[in-house]
Amino acid sequence: MLQQTEPVIANAAELRSAGISQLLPPPVGGSEGFYGVPKYTSLFWVYTFATFMLVVAFRLKRSSLGRAMISVREDEFAAQAMGVNVARVKVMAFMIAAFFAGMAGGLYAHEAGNIISPSDAGFLRSLDYVLMTVLGGRGSITGVMLAAMILTVLPEALRNLEQYRLIIYALLLIFMMLLRPQGLFGIHEIWDFWPRKRGRSAEDTLDD
Repeated sequence: MLQQTEPVIANAAELRSAGISQLLPPPVGGSEGFYGVPKYTSLFWVYTFATFMLVVAFRLKRSSLGRAMISVREDEFAAQAMGVNVARVKVMAFMIAAFFAGMAGGLYAHEAGNIISPSDAGFLRSLDYVLMTVLGGRGSITGVMLAAMILTVLPEALRNLEQYRLIIYALLLIFMMLLRPQGLFGIHEIWDFWPRKRGRSAEDTLDD
């Protein structure tokens, strides 16, 4: 909306001669409104906020609120029957998601070389985030991280096949949904698949 406003009115003479079409929407700079944003984003801030987000996500997943969110996601009516305040859980989920989305948007806006435009928050960008979540597994934090890295690198790897890139990209997604609809890790984390050392047997314990 800010990019669709009229150019700034510089002096009183222009204001007196301006018509209603120049005053509505308010003249706050037009497409120049987002230029000149200081570029503060660096790898330090990206990794700092990413680490903070991951810590909150892991702690949330293992908390009572996180389990309530999972129960509402799986079966809203069953969760309500078990005493979960569905409305409160949904609002909390929205607030937490909005906070981290705003944090990511701030980092993106302050990245050197970026010029913010409404197309940056279009349907395709939203679809990318949904695909990252679905492919990684809706209950797996590390799975979503891995899917995000794959979906970020894959278009660049197929850049030389520009005319076939979108077709290959779509086919890979279709095969993934057919072969593993629950996502890469499902509800598990990546370390759940690591081989574990067997515990000591009862004989070993008795020998001690």
